[in-house]
Amino acid sequence: MEKRVFEVKNAVCPPHGPRSHDSSLTAARSPAKGQTLVRKLLLWKTNKEEAGDFPGCVACITDFSPNRKTPLERDIRISNSREQIDQLAAAMKAEYIVKGWAPAP
Repeated sequence: MEKRVFEVKNAVCPPHGPRSHDSSLTAARSPAKGQTLVRKLLLWKTNKEEAGDFPGCVACITDFSPNRKTPLERDIRISNSREQIDQLAAAMKAEYIVKGWAPAP
């Protein structure tokens, strides 16, 4: 397996300002062919929407399946509206965490 190292220079990151915080985390797992598949849906409020360069809310789902060609897949949605991000997260949950998936401990 090839090892890659990336160096980040001049990254855009505000030195100060309100901290982000997670709003909710939903994790699910499903056994398949001796492997455990994992999906996590994370919703967080960035508190940086006033800066103009960052979204107010983010919904991200990660999908891990060790048997797939690309084991880790992600889907990210952003919005400045809490109501809209809640709707997007509900749609993501309905699409990705379906029958056969159990809550992860």
